[in-house]
Amino acid sequence: MQSQWDQTSEKLDSSASATDGGGHSGLVMLGLNYRTASINLREKLAFSPQTVPRVLRQVISCPHVEEAILLSTCNRTDLYAVVNTPDEWEPLLLQLLASNSHATTEEIEDHLYTYTGEDVARHLFAVASGLDSMVVGEFEIVHQVKQAAELARAEGVVGTVLHRLADQALAASKRARSQTGIDEGGLSVASIAVSAAKRIFGDLSKLTVMVLGAGETAELTLHHLVSKGARRVLVANRTREHAERLAALAGGEVLGLDIFGHRLHEADIVISCLASPEPVVTSAMFTDVMERRQRRPLLVLDLAVPRNVESSVGSIANVHLIDVDGLEQTATQNAQARQDEVCKAAGIVDEEAAEFGKWLLARKAVPTIIELRRCMEETRTAVAQRLAAELENSENHHGQIIDKYTKLLVRRLLDAPLRGLTESACSEDAEQRIDTIRKLFDLTDKLHHDS
Repeated sequence: MQSQWDQTSEKLDSSASATDGGGHSGLVMLGLNYRTASINLREKLAFSPQTVPRVLRQVISCPHVEEAILLSTCNRTDLYAVVNTPDEWEPLLLQLLASNSHATTEEIEDHLYTYTGEDVARHLFAVASGLDSMVVGEFEIVHQVKQAAELARAEGVVGTVLHRLADQALAASKRARSQTGIDEGGLSVASIAVSAAKRIFGDLSKLTVMVLGAGETAELTLHHLVSKGARRVLVANRTREHAERLAALAGGEVLGLDIFGHRLHEADIVISCLASPEPVVTSAMFTDVMERRQRRPLLVLDLAVPRNVESSVGSIANVHLIDVDGLEQTATQNAQARQDEVCKAAGIVDEEAAEFGKWLLARKAVPTIIELRRCMEETRTAVAQRLAAELENSENHHGQIIDKYTKLLVRRLLDAPLRGLTESACSEDAEQRIDTIRKLFDLTDKLHHDS
C-alpha cells in the first residue's frame, strides 16, 4: 500500500517539474472594473476576442512572464499571470497592459486593483460566480471566463498554474450557483425591474429595449436586461456621445431624443431615467402605438426622480407602468433574503480559494520533494547493490545479512535528518523546529502515546 507521502509526492511530480513552481515564480493579477474606472477608461482597455491573442503574445514575450490569461468584458479588464519577478511585477504588467491599449500608465494606475497568490483565486472565483458583476449572479460572465481561458490555451500561454486556476474558477462558479440562489432575482431596483420584465414577457431574447438616458441607472438596468437575454437595444439621450457609449456596450442603435416618440411602437420595454423636471413620456405619444403593436404588451419602467412618465400612461390597455417607488418597495422586501444567498456564495468562494491556496503553497515544496526522493533512491540503490552482492557470495545466514543491510539503509537515510535535528536543538527557536520535524515525520501522536 502506498504511504500518504508517496501519494502526495507522486501527485506533485505529475503536476510540475523540478523547476516549475519552485518558489521563484508567483501567481499575480491586476485589473480594473466598473467600480474602479469610468466607462471612458474601460473603453480604452477593452479587448475583443480577435485582439486578445495578439496582446497575450506580446505579454508572454516578456521573459519575466511565464503564463497569462486576459479577461476583457464591458465591465472589466483583468490580466492574470505567473511571473518570475515577485518584487517588480506590478509596473511590469501595468506597462504591458498600457502598451497594448489606448490608455497611458498614468491614466490606469490609480484605478487598478492587484492581487497575489490565493487572493488571485478568490478574485477570479468571485468574478466567475457573478459576485463581482454589476448584475449579481449574472451567467454571461461564465462564458466570458471560459472563452478567456480557451483563447490563452490556444496561444500556448497557459501552464500548470493558470490551467488549474481557470478550471477551478468554473468549478467554484458551478458550486456557488447550484448551492445558493444568487441566480434568482437581485437586490437593486434595476434587477427587480428585469424580474418584472421576465414575469410579463418570459423570454427576453426577441424583445426590443428602448433606453431613455445614459447615466448609471440606465447602464445598470440595460446590463441586467442584456445579461438575461435582451438583444435589440435603442438608446436616446440629450448628449449623443453618451448615448453612443452606452449603445456600444450592448451593440445598440442611437436615437435622437427628439424622435424617440416616433419609434415607441418598436419597443417592448421602455426604460426612462432622464434628469427632467417634466414628464418626457406622455399619454399623447401613445395615440396609435398600441394599435401598431397589435395590442402586444408594453412595459414602461420609470426609474427617474422626478418621474419621466405621465401616470396616465399606466391606464392605457396592455401598457404596464412601474415607477421607482414600486420597484424600491419590492427590492426592500427581497433584500435580506438576497443578501443571505450572496453571503452563502461568498463563503463557497472562500472555501474554494483556500483549497487552491493550499495547492499553490504545496507547489513550493515540489523541487525539494523531487530532490529528496532522488537522494533517497540513490541511497536505496547503493545499499541494495551491496546486499545483492553479499547474498550472491553467501550460502547461509541470509537473515543476518538482510538485517545488517536494512540497518545500514536506515542509518544512511537518517544521517542527514539527525544531524539537522541536533543542530536545531541548539538554536533559539529549538522547540518550534523540533515540533516541525516531529510533524514532518508524523511523530506528534507517538509522543503523546509514549508519555
